[in-house]
Amino acid sequence: MEEQYQLLLEIISNNQKWKTKVIVVEKQSPKHSRQGNGRYQLLILMDTQGNTIHASLYDSNITAFEDQRFLGKTYTISKAYVKNNTTNYRYSTGSLQWTITGKTRIEELNEDNLDFLQICTDYVQKKENLMAHFKFADILAVAVDMTPKRLIQSKDGNQTWLQDIILLDMNFKTMMLTLWDSFVDRECLLIANIIDKKPVIFATRLKVTALFGLKLSMKVRSTFFINTPFNAVKQMTE
Repeated sequence: MEEQYQLLLEIISNNQKWKTKVIVVEKQSPKHSRQGNGRYQLLILMDTQGNTIHASLYDSNITAFEDQRFLGKTYTISKAYVKNNTTNYRYSTGSLQWTITGKTRIEELNEDNLDFLQICTDYVQKKENLMAHFKFADILAVAVDMTPKRLIQSKDGNQTWLQDIILLDMNFKTMMLTLWDSFVDRECLLIANIIDKKPVIFATRLKVTALFGLKLSMKVRSTFFINTPFNAVKQMTE
């Protein structure tokens, strides 16, 4: 008999004996907490009905999710800590969020659920012409060049690293994406190693800093993926 899984909307407390099957639709880069006492990482998980949940990881639990190709994989999860959502973290539907701890049981499934994630890239393409009306944007484009990283003085008086990636979309329009701090240390380094192969970038929640020539920049809550297994990415690569 096929195993039954709870939908995300059916999981309402820690006291339930539940097990759910989810697809990873967003994974933000690890960040250092403002208090300086550790790291955290944010995920968006989706069940097979399209419901989503925001999940947080901290410190040593982040290690298990550092694979760049984590996006789109399917997992069974149980014993995540369920708590009320807060105003600062309303990136998923519903009033609850999860914390993945050392007690959380996670098992990867050998399933292809990319049809659900294709909705994400379809949305990006449909929204392309509406970017000028938003303070944020999602993009799907090819990385064709990079500038050297540079150190600047930020508004708060601290020094910060930044680096620009030149992107080309399906309509052969160019745009510049500026990455900061931890994105320079990780994502820019990954891109630099394969820039000659013209990798496809899928990024969400980018700040629109200019509308002519479309200049974008990463924010704390932005996500960044390289060569995700979407059909749209395969078409763009070809």
